[in-house]
Amino acid sequence: MRLIAAPGDIAEALQRINPHAPAARRQEKGERVRIQADPEGGLRVCSPEWRTANAPRPAAETLVAASVEEGGGCLLADSRRALKEIKARFRGAAGREPVSMEATDGALRLGGAALEGWKAHPGAPAESLEDEMRFDWGSSRHVWERLFRLCGDDYDRPRLTRIQVRPGRETVRLGATDAFRLAVENLPVTRAPASERSVERELVRCALRVRGAEGEARAGWSVGGRAYFTVGGVRFGMRDHSRLTGNGPDLDELLSLKWAPGEAVVRDPHGVARRIEDIPLPRGDSPNKIPIRIRWRGGRMEAGYGDLRPVTVGAVEWEGDGASAFNRDFLVSVLRAAPPPAERLRLHLPAAEPATGRFREPLAVSGGRSLRALLMPVRIAA
Repeated sequence: MRLIAAPGDIAEALQRINPHAPAARRQEKGERVRIQADPEGGLRVCSPEWRTANAPRPAAETLVAASVEEGGGCLLADSRRALKEIKARFRGAAGREPVSMEATDGALRLGGAALEGWKAHPGAPAESLEDEMRFDWGSSRHVWERLFRLCGDDYDRPRLTRIQVRPGRETVRLGATDAFRLAVENLPVTRAPASERSVERELVRCALRVRGAEGEARAGWSVGGRAYFTVGGVRFGMRDHSRLTGNGPDLDELLSLKWAPGEAVVRDPHGVARRIEDIPLPRGDSPNKIPIRIRWRGGRMEAGYGDLRPVTVGAVEWEGDGASAFNRDFLVSVLRAAPPPAERLRLHLPAAEPATGRFREPLAVSGGRSLRALLMPVRIAA
């Protein structure tokens, strides 16, 4: 590997990649960050795809401005220590001046100085994409953030841990479900994929962690069966498990099951969600173990746990009287799925059971011009 690049540019690339890279101990065991040079693909700083005890973590890579004379690559023993070493050796103006970078005889030299803990490695070329979607990140980030919360997090059921992408004319429809919650919303795009695709929730999680990202973002799918998400100069990638598990749930079919004209309108859904979270839990309980009871009556939306006195969490435009119970975090996430400009959220309440006055069918929700959602109630005694 032989090239010319500014040490400061390499340091900035490591700063972008390190938040998504494995910890130092994992890098010591082999899950290392690498620098890859290709005369055609340029210079890339790459973190591997890895896995925690709970979830997979995507690979991450970013490009560095460089003139590559000879391709190749090298592994870093510890990418965070490497960043400190480069900053210490090339400060101020020295970091902005292009210098030679060369890997020979198992050693890496930057500007003629040998760097410790770097190991030559052939690496792999960048994959070519067979399909891609392009959109503006600044105006759509909130859409991905809201739908990300509704994805399942059980990786034994990978079809529920992704956001469905269905192409249209000028928009794509994004959808997410975990079997208890479901939401779909339209996203304006400058380029739509050629066919229905899916984006893993962990790709979206990483994209949302990129600070100050603006401009065009991309979701892509390679010939080799990997999915990618590019934002803020960082490309995240992981194996596309949808090829192994078949298509995701039919969200249109699910939405059509319990959809009725909406009669109850809740004002300020984000404020309602915040006030629900502020309700104290009974001592020793958690929101995942005890449902929250909701009642709509007299122009109010009330919420409370068990036999504790309910509190008013919002205003509702509806003359009826209905009640149900939900997982608190699921209810909050569906309320927050409403687009930020939406001051009102329309609830489609099913008919209540005559004996109890409660409904046990899904709660249907619509907000703004494009959001539709369903939420399953918790079945508890009246």
